Amino acid sequence: MEERITVGIAMVPTSGKPLFRCITRFDRVRRLLGEAAARNLPFLLEHATTLIAKGRAPDTPHLAFGQSRELWSADPAKAIEDLFTRFVPLARAFDASAPRSAAATPNHRLTTQVYAALRLSENPRAADLLIPQNSLLRSSENPPRFLNVPIQHSGGQESAFATLVSAQSRNPNTIDKNVYPAVAELHAAARIHHVHKVAVFILRPDEASMPPDQYDEVDEHIHQTTFVLQNEGLVVMPEVSPELMAGSIQEWAFSPTREARH
Repeated sequence: MEERITVGIAMVPTSGKPLFRCITRFDRVRRLLGEAAARNLPFLLEHATTLIAKGRAPDTPHLAFGQSRELWSADPAKAIEDLFTRFVPLARAFDASAPRSAAATPNHRLTTQVYAALRLSENPRAADLLIPQNSLLRSSENPPRFLNVPIQHSGGQESAFATLVSAQSRNPNTIDKNVYPAVAELHAAARIHHVHKVAVFILRPDEASMPPDQYDEVDEHIHQTTFVLQNEGLVVMPEVSPELMAGSIQEWAFSPTREARH
């Protein structure tokens, strides 16, 4: 039997825009369904939020609407909060006091920031060409698996995939947890979809955010990680801000294939 958990509430008022309230912390999801589900669910929910705002239902089998109900003489904003509290038990321990900025993993927050920078690019087509409608790519397995590829470019003569990872941590182990699972998904997606132009964009930590000795240790770890990934055939581009990363993504995606940066 397929197991489902409730992660949000959608509401369509008789007038005004559709409303959507979803969980913003994924600790219980991780315990119930595993690390992969907790890592990918923020992207699914972001995709669902975009579609619901347009009056459309999510188009992935991993998110489905439950039974609809009619509410009368109810203020939509208050009603959705009440329903969320009553019917989304996963959120009760976290969302009452947690800010929405704490919603997801460092990689997801970085992706959101890079998307915002791409939308402000001087190239008016950058966002349309690089930000996918759905960053989760379906595999051919049954049941299917979904692989997160936040940057997808299919224009021009060749397709391109890239992943965005945050190395803004004082702990090398945390950096590895951000980098290597994302790179593994990128490798798998590129192989399944026959894409040969792939890259990893790494957000470096701010040098002023930690003591010099600690920064040197983290910096050396990022250099070592870059070396390993480059020797796996990947283009690797460390950057110091989401805005600079967005510029590097455009330069890489819209130019002919080149060798990994050393």
